[in-house]
Amino acid sequence: MRYRAVYFFLFLCANVSLFAEIKIQAENFSQSLGGYISVCEDKEHRIRPEQVFIEPELSIVNKCFKPEINDKPSYGYTKSAYWMKFSLTNSDSENIKIVIKLVSLIDDIVLYSFDRNTKNLQLISTTGRNHPLSSRLANHRNFIFRVNVPAQQKRDFLFRFESSGSMLLPVTIMSEDHYSNQDHLESLAFGFYFGFMAVMILYNLFLYWSVKDRSYLYYCGYILFFILLQAGIWGFLNQFILPENPYFANKLLPSSILFSVFFSMLFLRNFLGTDKNAPLIDKIIIGIIIFSFCTAVASWVGPYRLMVQIGVFTGMLGSIFIAVSSGVLYLKGYKAARFLFLAFFALILGIFVIGLRNFGFLPFNFATSYSAQIGSALEVLLLSLALGDRINIMKKERELEKEKALLRERNLNESFARFVPSEFLNFLNKEDITRVNLGDAVQKEMTVLFSDIRSFTTISERFSARDNFKYLNLYLEKIGPLIRNNGGFIDKFIGDAVMALFPEKPDDAIRAAREMLLARDEFNNEIVNQGGWPALQIGIGIHYGSLILGTLGESQRMETTVISDAVNVASRVESLTKESASTILTTGETVAALKESKDFVVFKESRRLKGREREVEIWEVN
Repeated sequence: MRYRAVYFFLFLCANVSLFAEIKIQAENFSQSLGGYISVCEDKEHRIRPEQVFIEPELSIVNKCFKPEINDKPSYGYTKSAYWMKFSLTNSDSENIKIVIKLVSLIDDIVLYSFDRNTKNLQLISTTGRNHPLSSRLANHRNFIFRVNVPAQQKRDFLFRFESSGSMLLPVTIMSEDHYSNQDHLESLAFGFYFGFMAVMILYNLFLYWSVKDRSYLYYCGYILFFILLQAGIWGFLNQFILPENPYFANKLLPSSILFSVFFSMLFLRNFLGTDKNAPLIDKIIIGIIIFSFCTAVASWVGPYRLMVQIGVFTGMLGSIFIAVSSGVLYLKGYKAARFLFLAFFALILGIFVIGLRNFGFLPFNFATSYSAQIGSALEVLLLSLALGDRINIMKKERELEKEKALLRERNLNESFARFVPSEFLNFLNKEDITRVNLGDAVQKEMTVLFSDIRSFTTISERFSARDNFKYLNLYLEKIGPLIRNNGGFIDKFIGDAVMALFPEKPDDAIRAAREMLLARDEFNNEIVNQGGWPALQIGIGIHYGSLILGTLGESQRMETTVISDAVNVASRVESLTKESASTILTTGETVAALKESKDFVVFKESRRLKGREREVEIWEVN
């Protein structure tokens, strides 16, 4: 009971304001008609203006009119015609010219005035969205009606509205000076908005031509059609672009909504790479792309009310889908989706508010009227940040990939170095193995060391293939570092034999050979103690001479190698160790080139080696 009393009190208050007269003034005057009007829904389209003021059935028609306390009435999508009546009183001693302003896209608008003294009903204007701009009393994007209220008189006014779009009726009356100031500020605001959007199109077109990323092109298409949508909603299409073609201006509105959805989905798909990152989401996106394109084309021949409703629903659901999809991908670790989520979340609020307003669930006010502009401006800004953020992410990813590539290349070079000595590449003046070409060669004075295991064939017969490799690798692990530590490098392994090169001086090769004997003894002690494996004996041959280092083979298979008589001599000298008790033998050329003390070398004999006509001095290394 208590709540009913409160409700009844509020209703009485509303009716008090309803029947209060609107007292107008000449300067700085503005008044929303909400609370001062009565509205009649004419479902059958039968009411005539005479019935409202003159004819005998006046009382019957007046029963249709009901007070409207909402400042900016909204009745959603309806087939009914709506009548609105109100009264203006001029208490001044002079006539006052008043501006009646309607900010909405209504198909057909008729305005009448009624003089109670003379009982004169006058038609002031017939205009609307379905009429050319020349039908309006003012060349303006909104519907502007200038009416004159005589001094010390009262005038009644009657509007008739009919529209296939949303029935939004935010009617305001104001003085001429107030209208001029307000229109100036609104023009500046819209100029800034459309200018900002145009700059973003040009900026992103420039980025597209620079980076060739289609995301920027789809983004520009989306902004373009969103601008056309806003221009249509706020009457700029009718005023500047298609002033005498209302049919095309009307058809462009729902198609702009659907084409903006079309390009936003293309942008989403390309920006997030859903074909790879989210196949299920990608299938839904493709479905929306096809649907929005087909309905956008169909909107040019389909009924306006149906197509605009489809467009509004598609726009709302499409924005929600983009926000959800980008949020899901962001949670999955796709960082570029974070600004995309925020951008479309901002737009969702604007579009959702517009949709609820158009369907009559929210009132027509500043927040619901400009929510699309505010949301879209934030969206465009955030999408630009998203694209910039994506560039930074891609740049970091490229840098990371570059680092990985460099690491792979370094690892690859290190891997190749185990097969092709880096010293060999240095002699050929090559940075890495990929730059080595067939036929690259260089000639240089070097010392060649050959080492071979005695009777390894007999030893290997006792083991499996696996054990043979294990046995050899354990030994080679011992002598490899000794060769490198003494300035040499292993050119190749020839079965159980080792060929090493010492580019600096022969003393390095002699020192390495003597340390190899110590390593052999250490190896034999370890191998016998561990598993009863047989001890090994080695022979070493050393020769100093001119070598040709280069690449040998064919285009599909090549290797680095050494071609020289010095290599053959070192190999033949190593073979002589099998015939004597000496383990390390060298040549007279090597001894002659020694830089350090020669106390550890002893002349043994002169021999004619196979393949040479001249005898070679053979020296033993102690």
